[in-house]
Amino acid sequence: MAILIRMSINQSGEAAIPPEVRCALGVPEGGAVEFIIEEDGAVRVQPAKYPTIASLRGALGYLKKPLTSREMKELAHAARVQEYFDGR
Repeated sequence: MAILIRMSINQSGEAAIPPEVRCALGVPEGGAVEFIIEEDGAVRVQPAKYPTIASLRGALGYLKKPLTSREMKELAHAARVQEYFDGR
């Protein structure tokens, strides 16, 4: 059975996620969600896989030595370029 819940968007463009929706998603108050916009325009909401920066720790494994800030920027740039071309 589907349930319709309507929310208002304030002047800042914000909308509070109702407790019923947070409960259905298993997201606590103050938690994070992700919005996925499908090709047909439908929007899905799901709990954020990595709701905080700290939760990313170890997500991709561990390095033998830390990366320099330059190496991190280069990797981030390469990922953005790859994402751009994958979306075409």
